[in-house]
Amino acid sequence: MNIVTRALSKNLRDRRLKGFIAHWDKLEALIIRTYKSRQTGPEDEREFQKLSAWLRRNYPRVQDTLQPYWQESLAWGEKTQQDPYLRLISARHAGDFVGDWKAMQTLPEAREALNKYLLQNNPSIH
Repeated sequence: MNIVTRALSKNLRDRRLKGFIAHWDKLEALIIRTYKSRQTGPEDEREFQKLSAWLRRNYPRVQDTLQPYWQESLAWGEKTQQDPYLRLISARHAGDFVGDWKAMQTLPEAREALNKYLLQNNPSIH
């Protein structure tokens, strides 16, 4: 798990969001690994199919919660225009991330939104 997200979610009680974070972290790692290696194997594809299916099924439960935060995140100095979570979970295959610099640039937008939400809504931090 991302070190900042781990610290911010330490006392998080929202099980839906905790599950989302766990799956998102795995997808993020897969995207980075795929981008860097410039290839995918059958195991990457299986992992992607499992993660993306879970995220597509469960993201709607946290989508409204995260929307105001990703809308305030910045990409290239401008507010994000497209839901970064949907953009990445809408891919059809892990191989879609091979050489996809835009996907790599979308990851920080999603992470920023998640961390901002956790920072503002975690009573143990305040």
